[in-house]
Amino acid sequence: MDMCERFEDCGFFKKYQDSYNATCKALIEQYCKNREKSETCVRKKIFSETGSPPEDDLMPNGDFVDL
Repeated sequence: MDMCERFEDCGFFKKYQDSYNATCKALIEQYCKNREKSETCVRKKIFSETGSPPEDDLMPNGDFVDL
């Protein structure tokens, strides 16, 4: 599986890659570790539209982490 090309700079990935939160783990598998699916990542869309990264707690599906 190819990683998303932004994973090294992604605040969500950096913050939650070692998390025990099941939702975060699932989203990392679904979006961050799948280049094709990463094209639908809300975080990636926001970055390309604004040039700035979104909050670290914004998940790839557009929801916020609720710990």
